[in-house]
Amino acid sequence: MSYLHISTCSKTLERHQLSESTGYFEPLRNLDVSEASGNNSLHVAAQLGCHDAASIEALSKQPGLAEELNLDGLTPLHLACQEGHPEIVDNLIKSNKNLCNLKAKNNGLIPLHVAAMKGKVEIVKLLVDACPESVKEATAVGETCLHLAVMYNKVKVFQYLVKWLGERIDYGGDLINRKDRGGKTVLHLATSRKQLQV
Repeated sequence: MSYLHISTCSKTLERHQLSESTGYFEPLRNLDVSEASGNNSLHVAAQLGCHDAASIEALSKQPGLAEELNLDGLTPLHLACQEGHPEIVDNLIKSNKNLCNLKAKNNGLIPLHVAAMKGKVEIVKLLVDACPESVKEATAVGETCLHLAVMYNKVKVFQYLVKWLGERIDYGGDLINRKDRGGKTVLHLATSRKQLQV
């Protein structure tokens, strides 16, 4: 049997074991903390960057795990983007490109939005190359990945996205000038935040 050990909140130990009989990850009941967060075994692996054979095997045997939302409304792909684990992101989107457009339950964030907010340029590249249509998605309040990059002062992400959009005539103009629900474009946000690099 193989074990995946993780530390959460620097004090709590959570274990997930790969059952030899079923091939599925199962939490060890006496130490199970995952029910509190709603994380399944793939959420845990994605958050921690565990791209070992056992994690990949679990994904192939239980593809539905990748679509499950935890209690924060996030999929494993959201968590991998947030933490900056390109190998996990790559494996997840290769298994199912539709994961790119799954929205978080509460705020409508897709994985690209999360990567843009966190400044994960390498992850943003993986996502837009695999799912170019995801750049058009907006949050529950109408913010695009460009809005979020500016709002969170992630200049390198913003510059990459603008360059990427500039190479695609079918995406560029509309997205750069799109307004959020408050009527603000990316330029409005950059000006109000005095972000001269944008």
